[in-house]
Order: sequence, then C-alpha cells, then structure tokens
Amino acid sequence: RNTALPLIKGEYFTCLDADDVMLQGALKACAETLASGKYDAICCQPLFMPFKELSEIKRFNNIVPVTKNDVVDRMTLLYGEKGCYGFVSGRVYNTNVFREIKFPVGMKMCADAWHWIDVITFPAKWVTINRPMIGYRQVAGSASNTFDAEFNRCILKAFEHACFMLRKIDKGNNTSVRLFWNKNGPIVLHHLKQMFRDWPTFTRADRC
Repeated sequence: RNTALPLIKGEYFTCLDADDVMLQGALKACAETLASGKYDAICCQPLFMPFKELSEIKRFNNIVPVTKNDVVDRMTLLYGEKGCYGFVSGRVYNTNVFREIKFPVGMKMCADAWHWIDVITFPAKWVTINRPMIGYRQVAGSASNTFDAEFNRCILKAFEHACFMLRKIDKGNNTSVRLFWNKNGPIVLHHLKQMFRDWPTFTRADRC
C-alpha cells in the first residue's frame, strides 16, 4: 500500500483486503455522496457485512435508499455509537488529503488499525452513508482469527500508538483516550488473557 499511494492518479482511493468483496453499487453510492458536498472522506456504516459463502452477499447489494450524514466531530467515527476501530476497508479517501499518511512497516497484523488512528486524527471533512461497502469473508484459520505471540505484539503496538495520537489531540486532558478505552479496552484485555493462557507454549523469542 505504501508503494501504491504515490502512484494513485484518481481523485479518491479505497483499500480492500484479500478476504474482502466489494458490494454491488457501493462505490457508486460513495462517489455520488462525496461529490455532493466536497467531502474529504466517507465512512460506510456499517463498514462491512460478514459472510462465509459468496451467495450470501447478494442480499447486501444495491441497498436503497442511501442517506448521508455530515460528520460534525470526526472522532465519533472512532469511539461514537457507530464508531469502528481497526479496519482500513469501508472508507474512501481524497487522494490529495490522505496520500501522505503511510501504513506502518513490519506489522503482521493491525497495520490498518494504526493507519486508521493517523487518518482520523488528521483534520478533514467527513460524511457517512447508511450502507456497507464490503463483504468481509469469514475464514477459519486466517491471520485475523489466529492468535500467536506476534499477533499479540501487533495489537499492543497498535493500541499504544492510538493512545499516543489521541493524547496529542487531547493536549493533556485525556478525554479522547478515556472514550477510546471505554469502547475498545475489552479487546486489549481479551488478547492479554490469551497471551497469559498460551504463555507456557511461547518460545524465548516469543516471550521477548
């Protein structure tokens, strides 16, 4: 993705993971909404619909009517009622505004969560629409469904980065950090519990 960002020629860009399928009509709805208000970015709510077989996604195609909502406080996209942390798909970005925000290198998992914090803390004009953009394939044994020591390290790195960036915009009052942890703290606790459960199986390198 970092290699591709400087090569983008279009006005907007989006990302798909290997286990994502673009839903029919989604990009058209996003493009029309973005053009309607000179927005910098759009976030679909929900971001995705999970599926196991391709036949299941037909019921998510061509969702109408599509309604939009201007985002007054972009941080609500992170920890508001419909806020979502940890995904890069399901959003469309203005190339000129977001091209310089890079993905972290060397992380097996959670690079999208790291990138999303950098994106959401960057000043921009956001809008949401009431439909998903992608179908998210649920695959047993995939990287996101397989816990190991490296996976745990990546999660903790991403959360550390999130808190660092939120403290910068909070300027000392930690309001955003508290709201973020109220919504996402249980995820960290879940993986810490898994780490301690599997600790006896870790190699010395894993434990470091």
